[in-house]
Amino acid sequence: MRFLISLLAALAFVAGAVFLYQNMPEPAPAPVAPPVVVDHTPPPPPPTPPPVVPAKPAEPELPKIASLEVRDFKDATGRVLKGTLVSVQEDGRFYIQLETKKFWACAYTRDTEEQSLYVRGALASFPELSQPKAIPEAAYRQGYRFLASNEGSVIIAKVLNLAGEQVKLVTSDSKEFTVPLSQFCPQDRDIITTLSQPAPPATPASGTPSKLDDDEGDKKPAEITPEVKKINELIGQDLFADTNLWDDYPKSAARRLHWGTESETNRDVSFRTYPPTSYTFLGASPNSAALYGSTAGITGVSLVYANKGDTFRSAGVAAEHFLNRDKGDPKTDTKLLKSLIKADEDALEKALTGTLGEPVRQLFGEGQSKRRVSRWDWKGHAFLLSAEEGEFVALAIEPSAVADARGKTARTADSEVRQRLAGNVERRPNGDVFINNIPMVDQGPKGYCVPATFERVMRYCDIQADMYLLAMIGETGNGGGTNVKNLAENLTRDIRAKGRNVDELKGMKMDPDKLAKYINDGIPVLWTLHSTKLFNSLATSHTAERKNKTPDQWKILAKKYAQSADDLKDAAEHNHIVIIVGYNKETNEIAFSDSWGASFVERWITASEAQLVSMGDFLVIRP
Repeated sequence: MRFLISLLAALAFVAGAVFLYQNMPEPAPAPVAPPVVVDHTPPPPPPTPPPVVPAKPAEPELPKIASLEVRDFKDATGRVLKGTLVSVQEDGRFYIQLETKKFWACAYTRDTEEQSLYVRGALASFPELSQPKAIPEAAYRQGYRFLASNEGSVIIAKVLNLAGEQVKLVTSDSKEFTVPLSQFCPQDRDIITTLSQPAPPATPASGTPSKLDDDEGDKKPAEITPEVKKINELIGQDLFADTNLWDDYPKSAARRLHWGTESETNRDVSFRTYPPTSYTFLGASPNSAALYGSTAGITGVSLVYANKGDTFRSAGVAAEHFLNRDKGDPKTDTKLLKSLIKADEDALEKALTGTLGEPVRQLFGEGQSKRRVSRWDWKGHAFLLSAEEGEFVALAIEPSAVADARGKTARTADSEVRQRLAGNVERRPNGDVFINNIPMVDQGPKGYCVPATFERVMRYCDIQADMYLLAMIGETGNGGGTNVKNLAENLTRDIRAKGRNVDELKGMKMDPDKLAKYINDGIPVLWTLHSTKLFNSLATSHTAERKNKTPDQWKILAKKYAQSADDLKDAAEHNHIVIIVGYNKETNEIAFSDSWGASFVERWITASEAQLVSMGDFLVIRP
């Protein structure tokens, strides 16, 4: 009985406690801190821009001769003529424009090494001088040619007909006349005879089509000849379709090699691949391979094997190259790189010597880019192997004439460069002012933004450049990292030797009004910045969004984005360099271009956002 009473009392106590608990007032909830969101997602991939269709150039006036450099020339008799080189023939004749504006044809002479190098180098380095022979393409398509007399005087004319020994011509100013065929030099008699013959139905119209635009006419032999098959087997890739690579359409060769398009402008094109280690070329595995072309055909092939950039590459390409940039052990890295360079150099030399014999040693390049190379020749193609200690081992395939000229190129006149650069400026209905035709150089999975960006601007200004050589000149670290001012100072003499200038824009702010001074003349501006993840995300989204808005709609949105840019403050990581290529005063925006491939040619950001990430360094290379 006592036990039952105790049990009932306990149950009553529990019931009372439960009642009190359920009826107690709930305490005020403690404040909960908002969650910290760390965005680990990569930025969305940039939209694929629509293909750039270059505007059809206006028909040039006739004649219009490219101006290079006034200097002394010698004809076959040793007579000295002062003038400007305008064209070089494959048979060695070269045309000059005298100071009196009269044209003259000179025969190729080996009188002095300098003379022969200059003429042969001009032919190889300026393919447009060979075909269409410095006559505007429109005129060349119409049949106009340089025609030289036995004495050396030259006219620009089109053959109307040949009747017996009398040839009827029309000049570019529409003057017709008839002269004996015997008055022309033997080489041009053959040209006149050929031009006077009607073309067969299947033959395209007279003239050389641009090999940038159309590769359907690149008809190569259906069967590879044994000698071509042998050289391709040596290489391990289908580089050659016949014994002349230089008249191929660049796109056709790139398809054979499976190399993707890197850049295409109205003057040149390039293809590049960063292949896997299983890919071999001449018995070694290149880290980078590129093919270059112009309106006349392929101009060169460049392969870089072990090197301090790709060997110590970072995690990814484009914006991801900022990730996992481990410094490593400099001593270990240097020792490893030396051994890799030596192994690749030995493999390449063994492969080439085994088939083409012992190499010739010579210098190649100009200024800071000059280096000693081993040279092998095959059917007008020079294989040039160079190894720079602690830097890279590279193989260049160039026309033999370029190798004979030791890589020296003629200087393009400032007036010609200024005119061409200004012609690249596009003014759009929405207020955008944008520079077209700047070559793209994809730096790949390494921190070579400075050398790649300098190469882009230098080539745009008619100065030969290569990012691997520029990395050496700029003392770039393993994997990347280049001091912009250091590289600019080291390059100044070379750039000035080609008639261009390097200017530091001190005190420049991210202001479209100030940038217009350069952009309006087609001069891009190099700009250093902190390329943070947020900045890249904003640039990508702005560039995509502005395409789907009217100018008035986007003007409102751009102003809104500029006012809410505080998140970009105090950015102090991911040092980078890009090219400012455009502006819009109505929306207060700037356009910039990264060295990350075709998808990054044109990116837009408000000037206010750009100013927050700017490192304050601005440079221009200008005529």
